[in-house]
Amino acid sequence: MGNCTGSQSPYIQYKYTPVGKPINQIKSRYDVIVIGSGYGGAVAASRMARAGKSVCLLEKGREWLPGDFPESMDEAIKEMCLVKYEEKQLLGHPASLYQFNITKDITVMTACGLGGSSLTDEGVSLDCKSKVFYDPVWPQLFREDLTNFNSTDRTHAQEMLRPCPYPDDYPPLKRMNQMRGTINSINIIDVEDIHETFYRTPLNINFTDLPHNHVGYSQPACNGCGNCLAGCNTGAKNTLVTNYIQDAINYGAEIFTNVEVQTIQKDYTSYQWQVEYIITGKENNQPKVVQSSFVFLCAGSLGSTQILMQSKLQGFEVSDQLGKKFNGNGGLLAVSYCSKKESSFATGLRTGMYKKGKLPKGCQQPPGPAVTSFIDIRKKRSGFMLEDLTVPSAFLPPYIVGSAMSCGAVKRPEPFPHGQQWHAMLKNIGKEGIDNTLGLFCITSDEADGEIAYDKEIKRVYVKWNNEHHQRYYYSARTGLEEAINSLGGNVGFSPKWSTQLSSETLTRHPLGGCPMGESGEFGVVNHFGQLFIGNSEDTYDGFYVIDSSIIPCALGVNPMFTITCLAERCMRIIAANEHWNIDYTLGAKPGSKSGKASTGF
Repeated sequence: MGNCTGSQSPYIQYKYTPVGKPINQIKSRYDVIVIGSGYGGAVAASRMARAGKSVCLLEKGREWLPGDFPESMDEAIKEMCLVKYEEKQLLGHPASLYQFNITKDITVMTACGLGGSSLTDEGVSLDCKSKVFYDPVWPQLFREDLTNFNSTDRTHAQEMLRPCPYPDDYPPLKRMNQMRGTINSINIIDVEDIHETFYRTPLNINFTDLPHNHVGYSQPACNGCGNCLAGCNTGAKNTLVTNYIQDAINYGAEIFTNVEVQTIQKDYTSYQWQVEYIITGKENNQPKVVQSSFVFLCAGSLGSTQILMQSKLQGFEVSDQLGKKFNGNGGLLAVSYCSKKESSFATGLRTGMYKKGKLPKGCQQPPGPAVTSFIDIRKKRSGFMLEDLTVPSAFLPPYIVGSAMSCGAVKRPEPFPHGQQWHAMLKNIGKEGIDNTLGLFCITSDEADGEIAYDKEIKRVYVKWNNEHHQRYYYSARTGLEEAINSLGGNVGFSPKWSTQLSSETLTRHPLGGCPMGESGEFGVVNHFGQLFIGNSEDTYDGFYVIDSSIIPCALGVNPMFTITCLAERCMRIIAANEHWNIDYTLGAKPGSKSGKASTGF
């Protein structure tokens, strides 16, 4: 675990410089090309660089530094990209930070930027229940390797991500007490299990000033602003930029952002992989090619599937299982709107409102990280887990107003509000409606029978999802949420719609599947360590691996990022052993490496 004590010092000033290189400096060839910089790509880049390989990491999005992230609704709207399948529309820049893939049944929300989903996720590092991996949908060789997975690979992931619960020496948060107090109201919980149900959540957040962390990156302590889900402007969140990506740079990896990979093909003359790319969002793009002996496709559930589908259209032989076993990991958002009992203070504060580390005038307490505690009922049949939630300031107007509309406390106007109307409606709701509203995020398990398909007209993927069919998986979770919210004295609201643009009934932030593991190409797209099958056969391509959320063949029932990281560590361990490479796992910045720098002064 990371160091969990301490507080933010007023004497250290943290300054950051970009690490990405200009696109025109991409060489013609590398040993390894990594596509995507999320929890799969960051691990692959770090481990391959540590193995002494020349590494080129290509990221579709831009590089975000602390201080760059949106903190108002107007700023956030400018950083949204919406792919609307039914309307055949792409709204916004394709490299925008907040990505929405929308159909009438489901909206998939992801992040785009250096660091992938770690930029805007909850930062929760929780393990799956072991029973998840006993499902025969996982390849047999994976199930036989669970001892190493749960020890060696898990240890390496923890050493780099440094998860840590909200510290005792930080301000106590009322919403944590509220969460603890709801346990007695959830009927599925047995009295004798109550003491085993409520926990502080392990978080990838730094709670003490670190002029140099374990890879040489400079990080201040968390100030509790509550804006984790929009992007951490403090720099305290342990995004992948602060660990695996910085580590890859320390060992010589070259990072290029705003690069969108189109297709991957094998040149059987040179036996090199040909990765075709363009500058993201640029008009009249002329595709270019970079070559390598090894390719690690790590663009996420939608991204990796899309690149393989585009490659397949050009004759690349891939399994017919491509796009299959998609699932939303059973996520369900609810709100306890305007509790009559007490305030939750669970909405983010703009970091500019802090004065020398002190809370804004009139603010009773900091909202704290996005998630701080959870109620674990996963061992029960139809069980689930429930997390408290702080919503960032950038999403505040539509979140609070949408919550009020979803529970009937405020009548939905016609036409649906937009622009400054959100601010006007928020002002009418008042301070009590903001301070006394608590978001609750529930994760259960749904069936991995969704499908990712490709639309040739808009050249983007979309999700086929029978929402009515999947609602049966949410019944127990919805009941538990209603019981918890009723005990808080709030109005019950589910999945508030922030805009007419988001017309789906279901929204997921944790998409899984699309390139699932399998015993052969007849049952999956990759094998047990991510190697790509040649068509529907048992044969695999030399040097081609998919390592990200897309290879997970079922719902995990928990925030998936830690499991994805462990899976990536396992894949890299096996690949290195097969290729007779040595990965140096010694922690610490490599001598002479360039890391984030902190300057000190008074």
